[in-house]
Amino acid sequence: MDERAESGYADRAPDVIAAGQPYWQNASDKENEDRAAIEIGEAWNLIVRKMPAYHPIDRYGERGPVDRGTLNSWIEIKCRRKTHSLESYNGEVYFGVQKYLYLFNTAVGTGIPAYWVARFTEGLYWINVASVPVPLEANRAGTYVRAVPGFSDQEAMIFLKTSLMHPIAQIPTGVM
Repeated sequence: MDERAESGYADRAPDVIAAGQPYWQNASDKENEDRAAIEIGEAWNLIVRKMPAYHPIDRYGERGPVDRGTLNSWIEIKCRRKTHSLESYNGEVYFGVQKYLYLFNTAVGTGIPAYWVARFTEGLYWINVASVPVPLEANRAGTYVRAVPGFSDQEAMIFLKTSLMHPIAQIPTGVM
């Protein structure tokens, strides 16, 4: 049985953002993302900074002095639950189409590469959003397998092959 289902994770009450929409990230999710950001910064020799609350992209990476670094990457972090390995779900991971489009369009518009980083039981793995194969195999899927809080919490997903992702120790060319 899924540990989040047993703990009532999907039944939790959301925060509500200014636009009146639910926001489902809790304190534990934020801590996991902060830890991942530190690991990414150490592995890629970057200062990984947080974007403002409710921004569609989580982080950005800078290289250089703390007070005037050079922006060199957009970074979206997804921390999977502890039981999700690279081989779970037939070696695929869900990547939200909206998130993909935010990252892809930002990378194209700024000329700065965007990376989607996910934590699995094996560690952090990344893919350059420009390397996501197209056409996309996108279908409607719930954001939570066992107990989706509501129809509005469902979204279109890309079923991304984890074999296309790289371990965090392998530094992307654009980040050098």
